[in-house]
Amino acid sequence: MSADNGIYILKTPNDTPGFEHEFEWRVVHAQAIESIYYENEEGNPEYVVTIFGEAPVFTDREEAIKLANKIEAHMLMDDFCPVVEYGICVIELPHPFSYYLANYFATNTNEE
Repeated sequence: MSADNGIYILKTPNDTPGFEHEFEWRVVHAQAIESIYYENEEGNPEYVVTIFGEAPVFTDREEAIKLANKIEAHMLMDDFCPVVEYGICVIELPHPFSYYLANYFATNTNEE
């Protein structure tokens, strides 16, 4: 059986006015990460927000990588299932995270 998991670093353009950093980085441990492309090759807002919405946000790539390494080390010390099948991977999406949030809320508001 496959763990189908990894530590994922989401890289998106930073659209926050006044910030000098070009990108934002979000770090999570997740399974079935391919869901973020479901029916949308630029990133499905529902899955992007569901998977990365509560992730810590970094403007420094190296800080994001440090956290990813810590999460991976913690996972590999697990006595029950010490597996990180896909290791640490960076996923780059073309839109700022605010774009995915806005589309997520617009879609969910329209369905109610």
